[in-house]
Amino acid sequence: MPSAKILSLFLFCCLPLLLPPALAEEAPQRQHSAHVHGQAQLNLVLDGDTLLIELQSPAANLLGFEHAPRTAEQREYLQHTAEGLRQAQRLFVFTPQDACQLQQVALDSPLLEAEAGEDHDHADISAHYHYQCQAPERIEVRLFAEFPAIQVLHAQMVSSDTQQQKALTAEQAGMDF
Repeated sequence: MPSAKILSLFLFCCLPLLLPPALAEEAPQRQHSAHVHGQAQLNLVLDGDTLLIELQSPAANLLGFEHAPRTAEQREYLQHTAEGLRQAQRLFVFTPQDACQLQQVALDSPLLEAEAGEDHDHADISAHYHYQCQAPERIEVRLFAEFPAIQVLHAQMVSSDTQQQKALTAEQAGMDF
């Protein structure tokens, strides 16, 4: 049975992923930290055999720009970046290697739905990953290699056994469960 704290965090962070779009808009919303280039937020919730990971980043860290794509090259780069974010196996590596199996990926950003001419200043991109896991021991975060503009990932992990916060960098990009 999940603890009240884990269930509360799950509902706060990840419930919108499981709801139909119309209901997701009414789901609890959490406060996002300040929008700082070079920094991003990584939230991990392990509840039983379910691992939910949320990446929240200024678009500039991932794209080099934060406005709606204005050129064909920017539109292509946005699509390329979205595809890169969907390739979770390149971004997150588990020990043991087969400890976690990806179930679902969802991306959210006004830039992904922007119409031509529509502008968004200081837009963020969120990526949500849902895994089924059997006794993961460690996760290595490889976002730094894929997105070098990210210098620090402020990571928070919550499970039934532990709570931890850690500033991840390219040199220290792992967390133990």
